[in-house]
Amino acid sequence: AAFFALHLAASRVNYPGAAAIAQLHAHIDETRRSTTLNAARDASVRIHVGNLAAMSGVTRYSFRRGNGDAAAPHFKYEYSKEEGLLDDELAQKGFTHLLSESESVPGYVKVSAAQAFDGYQLDLKRLPFIHVRTRDAVYVHRLLHE
Repeated sequence: AAFFALHLAASRVNYPGAAAIAQLHAHIDETRRSTTLNAARDASVRIHVGNLAAMSGVTRYSFRRGNGDAAAPHFKYEYSKEEGLLDDELAQKGFTHLLSESESVPGYVKVSAAQAFDGYQLDLKRLPFIHVRTRDAVYVHRLLHE
């Protein structure tokens, strides 16, 4: 039972891409709610999904299709999984947001980070003695001048 519980705890952080896209959507929703400028609320977003995010939980099922907002009918999400792009090329391609394994990307500011499994840690000073260790793995970025 302990073995199962340990692996269950580890599997919760095995999909940092899924966690990152959820964080990204929450960030976009909050930004759109907090702005009073119609142009900012109506502006579409172009999201680049990096390799690690694509391999660890970002699927077409996690993409948002429309906006469901009658007040901003022109707002839409565009997603790209184009491979082989360098960090310096992303802003030139017009991406407003990124899901990237790079903590810092030129032209973008880090919004948040999704955690991934990074092994087990033994700690005899607290129960349970074995803990799941995590690390930042997929970073959510927004364009610096958005």
